[in-house]
Amino acid sequence: MSENYENNINLHENRELSLTLKFFSMEKKQILSPVTAVLLGIVLGVVITFFVLRSAPTLLLISKPCPPTLTEQQVGSYMHTFHTTAKLYQDTIKGLNVDLLQFNAMNCLFDKNPKLAGFRVYFGKDGNGRSTSMVVGIDNSGNDDRTLFYSASYRFSGPCPPICDTNIGTY
Repeated sequence: MSENYENNINLHENRELSLTLKFFSMEKKQILSPVTAVLLGIVLGVVITFFVLRSAPTLLLISKPCPPTLTEQQVGSYMHTFHTTAKLYQDTIKGLNVDLLQFNAMNCLFDKNPKLAGFRVYFGKDGNGRSTSMVVGIDNSGNDDRTLFYSASYRFSGPCPPICDTNIGTY
């Protein structure tokens, strides 16, 4: 019985070895030629690049929900309230700080109208006396595009001074 068992094992091992040798000795068929693989890679690269570039503005910009919109009448009212209570500014303006919420409003404006030449931020106070800013797009003539206004806080926005880096003298 032991010989029979050993013969069966040897036969089984020989079959496995034979199958393994056949598998490795088979001619491998080439699925893609090198030229086809290169062309396929170029086409895939172009397609991927197209989709990335098409969505580039939203990939590069901060994607947050747009702030609330305002009517032109609200903007006028907020600006009037601000100007009647604003302090006179007599220092030399060294710079301007734009708040992240204002930047987000600029992104939203640009998404709605990619032909904008720039943005303007007006300061105001809403009906409750809270400081706010109104962000509007600027057309190629330098005029406000009055079709859409966004409201944003300006906790970290304004002229420098007073809203400056403490190391401003080092520039």
